[in-house]
Amino acid sequence: SAACIATISEMKKRNTINYCWKLGEKLFNSWNDITNSYGINAKMIGYPIRMTLQCFDSHQNESRELKALILQEMISRRIFISPGPSFISYSHSLDDIKKTLDSLHEICKFIQENSNQENFSSLLKGNLPKTVWTMDMKPIKKHS
Repeated sequence: SAACIATISEMKKRNTINYCWKLGEKLFNSWNDITNSYGINAKMIGYPIRMTLQCFDSHQNESRELKALILQEMISRRIFISPGPSFISYSHSLDDIKKTLDSLHEICKFIQENSNQENFSSLLKGNLPKTVWTMDMKPIKKHS
């Protein structure tokens, strides 16, 4: 259709795919460098254009508390990071990435100064989210 052709032409002209990958690589790599520098195991995993925050405690157990704390503190700084995959789009700017990374520095410093790296729950402003629905299904017994 004409709309599809126009969209593809615009994407080619603006080099949107390359732009998104470069911006994503900046966020992805810098995020992991920052958290490493503070000794906080909160890594971005996946791909630079579709990354997921994964957090662990000092025993290498997944830490929902640390993840919730980082997301809470990002929201308080007007930055939304999805609890699931986060995507980079052409609408994001280098300033957006810089603001996110500057906020991450502040958050890591806050965590380092206020936590023993184990009890992140005390820094949460509410309760941890609860799973209300899952795709896990119990096996269904086939009737003869």
